[in-house]
Amino acid sequence: MESRRVLAIRRILSSSIVDLGRIYTQTWQMCLLIPRIVRIFREAGLSYLFLSISLSVYDGVAPVVSIWLTKLLIDSATLQWRAKEAGDSVDLNHLAFLIGIQLVIWLVASVADIFARPFIAVLGERGSHITRRHVSETTSRVPYICYEDSSFYDRIEAARKAQEWPEYSSLLFFQMVTSLTRLASTIVLMAFIGWWVAPVIILTMLPHAIARGKYIAQSHHLFHYQSADRRQLNYFTELLAGRQAAKEVRLFDLSEFWLRKYSALWEKCYEDRRRLFVSRHGVSLLADLPGVLSAGAIYLFLLSRAAGGVITLGELAMGLGVTLQLRSATSTVAHNIIQVFRASLIVMDYFKLIDMRNEVLYDSGGDFNEEAYREIITSSRHTEIPIIRLRDVSFRYPGASEDALRKINLDVNEGEIVALVGHNGAGKTTLVKLISGLLAPYEGSIWFRGKKIDSANMKTLRRNVSVVFQDFGTYDFTLRDNITIGNASDDAYSKNVMSVCNDAGLIAVVSKLPQGLDTMLGRSFGGQDLSVGEWQHVALARCLFKKSAQILVLDEPTASLDAEAEYHLYKRLSDISSRRTTFLISHRCSTVRAASRIVVIERGEVVEDGSHSSLLAARGIYAKIYSMQAERFQHDHL
Repeated sequence: MESRRVLAIRRILSSSIVDLGRIYTQTWQMCLLIPRIVRIFREAGLSYLFLSISLSVYDGVAPVVSIWLTKLLIDSATLQWRAKEAGDSVDLNHLAFLIGIQLVIWLVASVADIFARPFIAVLGERGSHITRRHVSETTSRVPYICYEDSSFYDRIEAARKAQEWPEYSSLLFFQMVTSLTRLASTIVLMAFIGWWVAPVIILTMLPHAIARGKYIAQSHHLFHYQSADRRQLNYFTELLAGRQAAKEVRLFDLSEFWLRKYSALWEKCYEDRRRLFVSRHGVSLLADLPGVLSAGAIYLFLLSRAAGGVITLGELAMGLGVTLQLRSATSTVAHNIIQVFRASLIVMDYFKLIDMRNEVLYDSGGDFNEEAYREIITSSRHTEIPIIRLRDVSFRYPGASEDALRKINLDVNEGEIVALVGHNGAGKTTLVKLISGLLAPYEGSIWFRGKKIDSANMKTLRRNVSVVFQDFGTYDFTLRDNITIGNASDDAYSKNVMSVCNDAGLIAVVSKLPQGLDTMLGRSFGGQDLSVGEWQHVALARCLFKKSAQILVLDEPTASLDAEAEYHLYKRLSDISSRRTTFLISHRCSTVRAASRIVVIERGEVVEDGSHSSLLAARGIYAKIYSMQAERFQHDHL
C-alpha cells in the first residue's frame, strides 16, 4: 500500500514538473513573439501604447507608495499622541502634509484608472482590426488545395478564434505590467520587514500557479482535440437554423434527426469538459493551502514582533498591509502568467496561420507583370504554339489513396471550343481547376502560350482564365457588383455590362428588377432574391465580363437553366467564345455538339479525343453515352 502511495506521489510530482516545464517553454516562446506583438500594437497606435504603459506602471506603484505613506502617518500620529501625553506642543503640519500627499496619490490613481481603460480598449480594438485583416488576407491567399484538406479547417477555426487576441491580450498585457510593477515595489518594501518574507510567500503560492497552468494547458489541448467535433456541432446548428437546408428540414421532417445527432455529439464533448472542470477545482483547493498557511504565519510573526516592541505600530501596519499586498500581487502575477500562457497558445495559433505566407505552400501566385504578360501574348500570337499544353499531368487530393488525374497530355489551340465529357467523378472539374491555376500538378507540367506555369507566374494564368463552376458564388451585393466584381480595371459603368448581360441571357432579369443593375440581391440585407437559374445567368455574366480572360471555363453552365435559355445560350456560344478558348463541361451530349472538339475523360485519364462525328464513328465511350441519351430522348418523345 505504501509503495502505491509513493508511486502516486511520484507520478503527481513528475506530472507537475512536466507541466511546469511546459508552461516555462510556452511562456518563453511567447516572449520570443513579444517583438511581433509590440509591432502590431505599435501599428495600432504608438501614442495609445505609450500612455497605456505609463498609466499601468503608475497603477502598480501607487498602492505600495500608499502603504508606505500609511506607515509614516501612523508613526507620526503616534509621536504626536505621545508628545501630547507628555504635555509638549503638537505639530499637525507634518500629518497634514502626509495626508495631502496620500490624497493626491489616490486622486491621480483614480484618474489614471479612468483614462487607462479607454486607451487600452481603443488599442485592443485597433489591434484586432489589424489581426482580423491579416487572417482574412492570409486565408484568401493560401493555395486552393488547402481547402481540400480537412485539417486546414481546424487550423482556420483556431486562427479565427485567435484573431481577436489584441482585444483580449491588450488588457492582459497592461495588467501584467501593473502586477509586475506592484510585485517588484512590494518586494522592495517588504525588505524592511525581513528579506525572507517575500520568497516564502512566492514559493508557497507556486503550487497553485502550477495547478492552474496545468488546467489551462489541458483545456487548450482539449480545444484542439475537439476542433472537428465543434465544427460539426456548428454545422448541425447551421442545418437547423440556416436557409440553405430550411426546405428539406421541413419537407423531410429532419429536425429531430439533426437534434439527436447534435445532442449525442454535445454530450460527448461535454463529458470531456466536465471531467476537466471537476479535476481542476479539487486540485486548486489543495494547491492554495500552503499560501494561506504561510500568510497566517507571517501575520503571527509580525504581531509578536510588535508586542515585543521590536517594530513600531506603523511598521506593523505596513507589514500587515505589505503581506496582504504581496500575496495579492503574487497571486495576480501568477494569474497573469497563466493567462499569458493561455494567451500564448491562442496567439501562436494566429501566428501559425499568418506564417503560412513564409511556407513553401503559401501561394502568392507571383506579382502580375504587365510587360511579361504582353511578351507572352505577342510572342505566341500567329504561331502554332498551343494556348494550353499539359504534359504528363497527374494530381492527387490530400488524403486520397488514388490519383484523380493520371498522365494527362493535352494540347489546346487558341479559339477552340473543347468539351470535356465523362461520368461523375471522372476528373473533369479537377482538370479545369488545374487549367485555371487553382491547383498545381504534383507530377507533370502545364504551359500557357509556350511559358511553363509555376508559382512565379501563376497570376498570369489566373488573369487569363474566367470560370463558371457548378457551385458558383452568389453575393449579397447589387447586380452590377455581382457582374463586375474583381474586375475593377474594367469600366463597370459602361455599356459593356449590358452587352455582357445580353450574351448571358440576363436582360429579362435586369428589366424586371426595381433598380435594374443597381438592385441589391439576396435576402441577407433586404435585397431581391433570384431563382437558381437566374443566379446562374449572373454567374455566367460575371465570367464573360472578365475581359482579360483568354480562356473561358464553363462547368455545367446550363445545369439550372430552362430548355429555352439553354438553347439560346448554346446558339450564342460561338459568338461568346470568339477570340477566346473555351472549355465546356456538360453531361448532355446534345449540348457538347457545339464544341469543335470533344475530350472524353474516364477514371482520370483521357481516353478519347476528337470531333462529335469522329467519336461516334469510333464507337467508343462517347458513342455509347450519346446513344443512351438519344435513345432516352426518343423514348420520352414517343
